[in-house]
Amino acid sequence: MLWHIAEYGPNTNSAFGVYAHPGSRGGTYGSRKALQFILPSYYLSFNQLDKRRDVACTSYSIYFLNTGAASDTWVDVGTTYSCIMPGKFRISWCVEPQAADARNLNIPIIRYADVLLMYAETQNYLNGGPTAAGIAALQQVRNRAGIGSMAIPSGQQAFEDALVQERKWEFSDEFMLRTDLIRMNRIASEINATKQAMKNLSNRTGQFASTPIYRLYKYHKNAQVYGDPFSGYLHRFNRSCTDCASSGRSYKFIRLCSLSDNFEGYCISKRTNFNG
Repeated sequence: MLWHIAEYGPNTNSAFGVYAHPGSRGGTYGSRKALQFILPSYYLSFNQLDKRRDVACTSYSIYFLNTGAASDTWVDVGTTYSCIMPGKFRISWCVEPQAADARNLNIPIIRYADVLLMYAETQNYLNGGPTAAGIAALQQVRNRAGIGSMAIPSGQQAFEDALVQERKWEFSDEFMLRTDLIRMNRIASEINATKQAMKNLSNRTGQFASTPIYRLYKYHKNAQVYGDPFSGYLHRFNRSCTDCASSGRSYKFIRLCSLSDNFEGYCISKRTNFNG
């Protein structure tokens, strides 16, 4: 972090990120609605090795197991693709705020990854294509994210496309994308592409033709403490799990049958069908 606004401390908390979190019902964090959502097409755009996905996105909400009494147990309940929420500034990761309508954290303005990607962008623009230094800058960001093995294109337009996608992955929840797309004169085309991606996902065609119908998640008890390091589930996917057997609520243990893979101990969230 090169520059951030100081909002951390006993008297400086802000509302930044108040509505960008998994959502909770009762317990230590109180009942907090999430008013910002992550498009599932964005969530699914991440490479499986990318460490940033489960930081940027939360695939769970925090609910009580029974009636919400003080002695109840709270659990992180896996969600459907349509209920993925921002995660970078989630309340459970924060130091306890001074008030329920605030967050005890500093607001990021400029990070080193931004400098590297802006440098790569300008090199690409000024030289009619990526330079070795520009490629190295993008590679440095990807290495830290765990996707250093991804191929980097050599053409000017393809390299710009890669930079746009990288900025989407890197700066999720930091309110930079609109400015990025305006600067690159891509906002209209990106909106149209996102609309089409969502249609494809709903119809399970195109790049989402093999997207699983169900999402499976591990049962996880919520720690109900500030500073909880929990980030997300190691989800399991399988298109064939149409004969799953579930006992009781969706967050109880289930046993899946007629599958060669071992899914015992996983839970089923819900069907990922946007048409109902």
